[in-house]
Amino acid sequence: LVKDGSVSNLEKSLLAKSGDRIPVLLSGSVMRDDEDNIRGIVCLALDITERKRAEKALRDSEIKSRTLLESSPVCNKIIDLDSRLQYMSAAGLKQLKIPDIEPYYGRTYPPDFYPESMRAPLIEHLERAKSGETSSVETPVHDTEGCEVWYHTTFVPARDDDGRIKYVIASSVDITERKKAERELLLRDRAVNTATEGISITDPNQPGHPAIFVNQGFEHLTGYSAEEVLGRNMRLLQGPDTDPEAVDRMRRAIAQGESTTVELQNYRKDGSPFWNRIALTPVRDDLGAVTHFIGIHADVTEQRLVEEQLRHTQKMEAVGQLAAGVAHEFNNLLFGILGSAEIILATQEGELPEHLERPLRDIKKCGRRGATLTKQLLSFARKKKPEISQFDINQVVGELDGVIQRMITETITLETDLAPDLPPLEADRGEIEQALLNLARNARDAMPDGGKLTIRTAIEQLDEARVSTYPLAGPGPYVQLSVADTGCGMPAETVKRIFEPFFTTKPVGKGTGLGLSTVFADVTKHGGIIEVDSHEGEGTTFHIYLPSAEQPVDAGSDDAARSADAYPGGTETILVVDDDEVVLDSGVFLLEMRGYNVIRALGAPEAIEAATAHDGPIDLLLTDVTMPEMNGWELSKKLIAQRSNMKVIFMSGYAEDVLKAGAAEGERIEFLEKPPEGDSLFRRIREVLDATTRPAS
Repeated sequence: LVKDGSVSNLEKSLLAKSGDRIPVLLSGSVMRDDEDNIRGIVCLALDITERKRAEKALRDSEIKSRTLLESSPVCNKIIDLDSRLQYMSAAGLKQLKIPDIEPYYGRTYPPDFYPESMRAPLIEHLERAKSGETSSVETPVHDTEGCEVWYHTTFVPARDDDGRIKYVIASSVDITERKKAERELLLRDRAVNTATEGISITDPNQPGHPAIFVNQGFEHLTGYSAEEVLGRNMRLLQGPDTDPEAVDRMRRAIAQGESTTVELQNYRKDGSPFWNRIALTPVRDDLGAVTHFIGIHADVTEQRLVEEQLRHTQKMEAVGQLAAGVAHEFNNLLFGILGSAEIILATQEGELPEHLERPLRDIKKCGRRGATLTKQLLSFARKKKPEISQFDINQVVGELDGVIQRMITETITLETDLAPDLPPLEADRGEIEQALLNLARNARDAMPDGGKLTIRTAIEQLDEARVSTYPLAGPGPYVQLSVADTGCGMPAETVKRIFEPFFTTKPVGKGTGLGLSTVFADVTKHGGIIEVDSHEGEGTTFHIYLPSAEQPVDAGSDDAARSADAYPGGTETILVVDDDEVVLDSGVFLLEMRGYNVIRALGAPEAIEAATAHDGPIDLLLTDVTMPEMNGWELSKKLIAQRSNMKVIFMSGYAEDVLKAGAAEGERIEFLEKPPEGDSLFRRIREVLDATTRPAS
C-alpha cells in the first residue's frame, strides 16, 4: 500500500468479535499532504462470506459433475459450432481404446479414424443439432484395434441464457452387447422360421390355450398362414380320424406341465390327412411356473408308410415260410394222389366203368387245382425258382385277351390301351401272366352288375422318392401295367390290407386270399412296384411297375421244343430216391410202366446202399431235394464220385436254397417241380438221358 499508494480486491479473513473468521475483500489507498507525505490510510472492507459459500458450492458442483462425467459409461463430448471437439469424457478413452484424448481436442469431429461410411451419419446429426434439433443415431465404430463397437449417440444443442446455441453435447452409449443380442435373436428367429419342422408356441394361461406363434415350417406343413392360426387352439388341425387317445395324452401333459410326444393323424387346410409327430415341451419362468408350451411338428407320413411296409413285408415273410413248408408237404401228397390216379387210369384204360373212371378223372382235376394252389403258395413264399426271360408286355396282354374275355361276363366291356414301342421286360413270364389274370379276375368280381375293365401299358420314369419304400426297386425306367375297373371300389381299411396273405372280402369258398398277395410277391421280387388306387363307389385301379430290360436280346428258336410224343419210355436204369413212401411208390410204378429198370430207395442212406450193391450201370439219379439226414444235392455229389457217368434230375416242391450250392459251383442243374404236369416227368427224363453231356457232376 505504501509502495503503490493503493490496493484493491485483496481477500483476507478478519477475526470477528464472536471469534469467527469472516472473509472480506479489502480495498484501500493512502492520504498524502501537499508535500506528498503520508498523512493517513483509507480502507474499505467488504464481507464476502456469501460469495465464498457460492464459490465453494460451485466448485463442489463442478467436482461432482466431472466425477459423474468421468465415471459414467456414457461417452460425453462437447463440440463447438465449428464442429471441433472440445471435450470428451473418460468413457471415450476406454470405449475407443485410445490412451489420451488431448491430441484430438480442437480437431474436427468425428475423428479421422472413423471410416467415411460411419462419419457421414454422425456429421448429418451433428449439423441437425447445430440447427437446434435434438436427434440420435446408431452407428458402428471401429476402435484403434479394429474391433467393431456400436454406439447410440444423441446430439443435444446447448444454449446460453439468451437462448443462443453455444455448443453441442453428444452422448454416446455403447450398445455393442445389445446389437450382438439382437443379431443372435435375429439368427434364432431366422433359424426357427427356416426350420423344416413346424414350430408352435401356445399360452396355457389364456382361455382356450391359443397359439401365439407359428413358424414358416408350420405354415408349409399345414397350409395355414400364421394369421389364420394365431389366437386359435391347435385342435383346428384335428379331423375325423384323429386318435382321441393321443389328444387326451397331450391334454394331460399340458394340465400337468409335462413333456410328451405323440403321433396322430391331423389334417391340412385343404383337408388332406397326414401323420403328425408332435413333441410338446413346457417353458417355465424363474419360479418354475409354466408360461408356454413349445410344439415341434413333423410330417412322418412317409416314415409311417415305410414302417408299415416293413411290418407288412415281415408278416408276409413269416407267412411265406409257413406256406413254403405247407406247400412242400402238400406237393408230396399231390404227387401220391395224382400218381395213383394216373396208374389206375393207365393200367385200366378202357376197362373201367364210367362211374369209376369219372371220379378218378375228377381226382386228377382236383389234384391239378391243388398243384396250382401250391404254386401260388411257393410263388408268394419266393421258394419257386423263377424262369427269367425277355418278353413284350403288350404281347402278353394280346395273348391273354381271349382268356380274359372268356373269364368276364357279357355285361363287362374289356378295353386295352397299349403304348407302342415299349422296352422288353426281363422277368418270369408265367408269373406276370398269372398276376394279370389275378387282377382281371378281381376286377370281374368287383363288377357283378357289369362295367368296364381297362388294361393299359405305358413307360414311366420313377425317381428315388417313388421307389424308396420298396427295398428291391431302384430309380429308372419302368414299364407300367394298369388294370382298372368301374366296380364297387374299396374303403381305405380294406386297401391297407389288400396284399395280406389269406385276406379276402369274398364269401367263403369264393377265394383263397392268396391272389393279390401272390401278385405282390411276384412283382416285388422282380424289383417292381405295385400300387392300388380305390375309393368306395368309384372303382379300383392296380398299377404294376416293372423295370425294363437293360439289354434286349433276340428271342431265338427253341430247338429243344418237341411234342410229348417224342419222349417215349426206355430201358435205362434209374435210381429213384424219396423220403415219402407214397411218392416213391407212385414214381417207381410210373417209370416201370414206361419200361425203365428202376431201383427204389426210401431216403439217402438207402440210396447209397442200393447204388453200392448194384453191379450194373445207373444211368440216372431221380432224387427228391429236401430229405432228412442228407439232401438231394449232397447225395448226388456222393454217388457221382463213384459213378461219374450217372446223370441227375432233382425233384422238389421248392429247392431254391439247396440248389444255390450247385449254381455257386458252376453246375448245370436239372430240376423238375413236384408234382410234374402231364408227361413232363417222362419228357425231362428222356431229355437228360439223351443229352451228350452230363447235366450235373
